[in-house]
Amino acid sequence: MSMTAANTSSCIRDPKMAAGLCCGISCLAAGGTIGVIGDAGVQGFGLRASGGKRAWSSEGGDGDGDVGMGGNSEAANADAANKLYVGLLIMLIFSEALAL
Repeated sequence: MSMTAANTSSCIRDPKMAAGLCCGISCLAAGGTIGVIGDAGVQGFGLRASGGKRAWSSEGGDGDGDVGMGGNSEAANADAANKLYVGLLIMLIFSEALAL
């Protein structure tokens, strides 16, 4: 029995169409989630790793942006950047699992 447009009823076509739409829209939403998390994570990781200084704001000034951070601010920034990176990866893994 071949399935052509002439002998296929709407009882067979409609559930398949709905299943395809559900899978497609959920994957589209998961892809958007991955994009948003990735963009925010890259921006946050770059800002955290640079010590909270933006590249365009480092042109002038005296460079004491780490007021109150203590003497070990580079190690604290690296540790915080690593925690942010691990959190980013975990969120990306779960949003990819959502797509499946």
